[in-house]
Amino acid sequence: MNPLHYQSQRVAIFIDTQNIYHSAKNFYNKKIDFANLVKLLTGERSLIRAIAYVVKSNLSSKEI
Repeated sequence: MNPLHYQSQRVAIFIDTQNIYHSAKNFYNKKIDFANLVKLLTGERSLIRAIAYVVKSNLSSKEI
C-alpha cells in the first residue's frame, strides 16, 4: 500500500477519455478498461465522484 493513501481519504477522479483511449491504442495497441482504472486509482480510499470527459466532434474520420 502506498504510504500516501489512507482509507479515510476521499477521492474524486477526472478522466480525459479520448487522450487515454488514443494513447493506449496508438502507443501500446491496447484498450482501456475504465472501471478497472477507477478501481486502481481509488485503491482502499473512498470514491466520492468519477467523471469522464468526452468531446463530441462534428468532423468526419477523413478530416481528423
